[in-house]
Amino acid sequence: MAIAMYGKFDFVAAICAGAAASQFGTVWTAILFGWDPAYAKDVWLAVPINIISGVILSGVIGYLLARAIGRTGLVRSAA
Repeated sequence: MAIAMYGKFDFVAAICAGAAASQFGTVWTAILFGWDPAYAKDVWLAVPINIISGVILSGVIGYLLARAIGRTGLVRSAA
């Protein structure tokens, strides 16, 4: 998401990137530790919780931190 909307990284792009990152983490963990079909129901049950936490933690907080860093003037491209 950040690459596609690099010039205009707004709030919607930040929350979508956070939601996608949380699901990537879930899928990567399943691949890394082996996908067991017996636990597929538990994984699907966790998807909405992962999306909500990814939106809040990665998306909203990340967006606010990026705006705060941009206001300091330390990052030239954020000016």
